[in-house]
Amino acid sequence: GEQHMIGRVAASSFCCCERTGGFAPWQQLIMHRLWSGPSSEPLGGKISRWTLRFHDPKVEQAFLASRADQLVRNFRLGVILAGLWNCGFIIGVALGWSTSGDYFVVSERSYKPAVARNAVAIVGLFVCLGGFACTSRHVRSLLGPRRFEHVVACVATLACILIMVANPGLLAKIFSEDPTVVVNQDMTTTVLETVLYLDVITTGAHMLFPVRWVVLRHQELIPVLCYCGLVFACRRDVPTFSLLLYVLTLTTLNVCAGLGKRILEF
Repeated sequence: GEQHMIGRVAASSFCCCERTGGFAPWQQLIMHRLWSGPSSEPLGGKISRWTLRFHDPKVEQAFLASRADQLVRNFRLGVILAGLWNCGFIIGVALGWSTSGDYFVVSERSYKPAVARNAVAIVGLFVCLGGFACTSRHVRSLLGPRRFEHVVACVATLACILIMVANPGLLAKIFSEDPTVVVNQDMTTTVLETVLYLDVITTGAHMLFPVRWVVLRHQELIPVLCYCGLVFACRRDVPTFSLLLYVLTLTTLNVCAGLGKRILEF
């Protein structure tokens, strides 16, 4: 791990040297701090084994600053994609193409769950707009690179919570309705769809956003906890074996995403 980190820093610095004829300021700082002091001091002593952050705050700040622009671009792309999905859903409902995406049977009993499902989509759109607003230069200057990473993680976490709340079966139960009567899909299908949505958010956050692994560690746990809450609510409407299998599948996907990001970062 130590030799790999040295190689990556050296390779990055060499590429910069090739392009610009010298080291970038942040690379000069990192290279100086890594190799300053006694040569016998291990690199692991300058990097936390748990968080993988540099112990030296100045080096850590320089490292985060070096990835800040790329994080902003990727985060904007992520919230735009999520916003377009929400807009498409809201427009489809407004134009009468479907009633809450055809999730509910059109009846008086399904009115409240359907309206709530649409309201969740609108809240999701505002979350995307808020996330995009945080990418402005003024807001980023107030937050700093480290706090901005946490903003990215919070937006991803909110997306997972909204996806769980938007499950048609759960909304039906919240309004004391029988999901088998008001939901237009088999309950097993709706519960399985939620696994897919949660995995898209978790995997997308780990692959798209160049943030520290430790910042996204909650992103590996919260989706599973949210899904366990959904499973508990729908335990009488879906076979127990299927629910356990879905929880195990989501947990495995999240563990793989987290371990993969941590290994690549180290």
